[in-house]
Amino acid sequence: MYLKCFPGALKFDFWDINQAAEYLLGLLDNDTLHKQVVKYAQKDLEDISWDIAANKVIEGYKKYKLI
Repeated sequence: MYLKCFPGALKFDFWDINQAAEYLLGLLDNDTLHKQVVKYAQKDLEDISWDIAANKVIEGYKKYKLI
């Protein structure tokens, strides 16, 4: 499963509680995995801002000549 937002996140089906539990235990037990997820989360958060979102909307409007 690939989601455009938060590409570094551990992804699982919302209803798959076993997979969710495995990921949580993995983050608690595996220091390398924990550090990797934190690193990717920090990068993901750098890419989130109102300015970035607004620029994407403006680009879309310009692409379709709405502005």
